[in-house]
Amino acid sequence: MSDLSPNLALPLLLPAQAQKHVTHNEALSLLDLLVQLRIASFDAVTPPAQPEDGEIHALGPGAMGAWAGQDGMLAAWVGGGWLFVPPRDGWRAWDAEEGGLRVFDGGAWGPLRVPPASAVPELGINTVSDPLNRFAVASPATLFSHEGAGHQLKINKALAGDTASLLFQTGFSGRAEMGTAGNDDWSVKVSADGSSWTEALRIDAATGTATGAAVQSGESDDTSGRLVRLFDRVGVAGWLNDSDLRNTNDLNTIRLSGLYRYSDGTTAAPTTAGVVMHLTRLNGEGIGRRVQVAFSTAEGDMRIRNMRGDGSFGDWLNVITDGSHAWRMGSGGCFQSFEFVIADDAVATFRPEDQVGWLLLTGNGSGTRRFFGWFHAGASQIVGTTIGSSVEKNDGALDGTTGADGKLTIGADDSGLVYIENRTGGAKTVTGFAWS
Repeated sequence: MSDLSPNLALPLLLPAQAQKHVTHNEALSLLDLLVQLRIASFDAVTPPAQPEDGEIHALGPGAMGAWAGQDGMLAAWVGGGWLFVPPRDGWRAWDAEEGGLRVFDGGAWGPLRVPPASAVPELGINTVSDPLNRFAVASPATLFSHEGAGHQLKINKALAGDTASLLFQTGFSGRAEMGTAGNDDWSVKVSADGSSWTEALRIDAATGTATGAAVQSGESDDTSGRLVRLFDRVGVAGWLNDSDLRNTNDLNTIRLSGLYRYSDGTTAAPTTAGVVMHLTRLNGEGIGRRVQVAFSTAEGDMRIRNMRGDGSFGDWLNVITDGSHAWRMGSGGCFQSFEFVIADDAVATFRPEDQVGWLLLTGNGSGTRRFFGWFHAGASQIVGTTIGSSVEKNDGALDGTTGADGKLTIGADDSGLVYIENRTGGAKTVTGFAWS
């Protein structure tokens, strides 16, 4: 029979042993050291100068001094001397220096391994978990890192009607939540008090389209701060034809900036059909000032109008008419410029902004093809004050063969058109101005 116990190697009392108290006290001392083992330092190699009674060190390789030759042993200061005890696999000790449990395994002390997660019903890291929050962490930050490639954080729910979300709190009171709440649409909702919630954004799981308080609710919704939606069809010049743009029935009611298509019968339309570019600018009080630029698909005109201070629109003003350029000066006169390349025996026409005014033109810069005079387009009248030798006038419409050979002919009809006919024997570039 061994004189030592099998696990802690405690000395055993023998029959008829003298001074049994010595053996008994030695066993008690070992129990005092090894039960609830607390180690002052690990991998120690140099004995402390003034150890305290019961102080224990786990020796590392190369121990020196009084510890020489005791590598890997537990060195305990007992009764004024060092007692060396060999550790055994499975022994656990509190690391007094680092503040954690260690376990002896395979000839070395290592950190206590946490059982597999499936075996842990709850886990609190630096805080207390509970039956609802079974995994709880209290720290300045939490890191989920990759293992050489990507990384996914997965939040799984059982059914579409359940909730899978991230909840953001202030003082444990909800302030924002995003995820799939009660359905499979992804949404973001916010709260100022944790009890009343507003759904700011919802992305439909089937279509990917957006709704919510942060998104425009309808075509006329111009609430400040909302995301703009595309209703029906919308395009940008150069991307889509005018037929691809959304249609409007009333130009006066447009509130959102964009391109719109209008047709015959549209309220406030300047022409029978065309495209209007609408611009709305909000001031600091959220009051909108609006400008509209209309392009006629039938006549090739461009017109502009803006909103008055009383909230109503002013009159449409021509900017480009039949290939000419016009500028309206205040509420009175208008100045137009034009340039035409006219083939021989052909006619160019333009429609003055006003039917009565002055006209100046020249053909290829030649003085013999210069005209200055006034016109009354609605009355088929052209009156010249300065006429070059290669220019003549005609009261009425021109068709390319009306005037004399070798000349430019200026005419006007009662529909409001001014005609420039070229019969000079070759193509001519005619530039000029009309003002009223």
